Amino acid sequence: MKRFYKTVAAEQADGGFVVTLDGRPIKTPGKATLLMPTAAVAALAVVEWDEQGEEVKPLKMPVTCLVNTAIDRVHKRMQEVASEIVAYGGNDLICYRANDPEDLVDRQCSLWDPYVTWATEALKAPLKVTSGIVHISQDKAAIDALAVAVDAYDAFALTGLHALTTGLGSLVLALASQQRDQPFEDVWQAALLEELYQVENWGEDFEAKDTRSNLHKDMQQAIAYMQALKT
Repeated sequence: MKRFYKTVAAEQADGGFVVTLDGRPIKTPGKATLLMPTAAVAALAVVEWDEQGEEVKPLKMPVTCLVNTAIDRVHKRMQEVASEIVAYGGNDLICYRANDPEDLVDRQCSLWDPYVTWATEALKAPLKVTSGIVHISQDKAAIDALAVAVDAYDAFALTGLHALTTGLGSLVLALASQQRDQPFEDVWQAALLEELYQVENWGEDFEAKDTRSNLHKDMQQAIAYMQALKT
């Protein structure tokens, strides 16, 4: 749609913050008030709306999209969304290792084992590790422990966690990005380990590179959103 507003601002309201366009609060697609949970999240949304050109492009406003999703969808189906996230823990990326070549196996152990150990010690979720692609069933106690960690997130944070988990392909890496003192780029390298290994050995596929670059940007934006929720 065409840009119809001149000024963008954030105002405190109803226990949160609203973003206003020419003084009028924004609504979600579901017609609810777009109520931001923290001033930092509202500030990110203000920048998104203010940076729009002659046309307003919602997909270019990731923080606004995440808050819309939290309010219109996730808030109404918290348990369902949490279950979707926990399901990734039952098939977590870092639990499935290559049989060969040796240098890839060594790299997986080097980058992934610390996260497996962290899940065991910090989350009380000891995950089994296997070689190959044949499914391995995780113990119920481990999955239950992951569920406890996920259930601690409210609708806004759960929305961000869902984005991180699906983007990284790993619940453990997503939780580590939030609960472990770990730079996001380390988590990103762990998530893309096998793909980056292929690039090193066989060369770059430019279409895949563009896809990877876009995903990296999405994950950075989700990280910024999650950090703003804590501020």
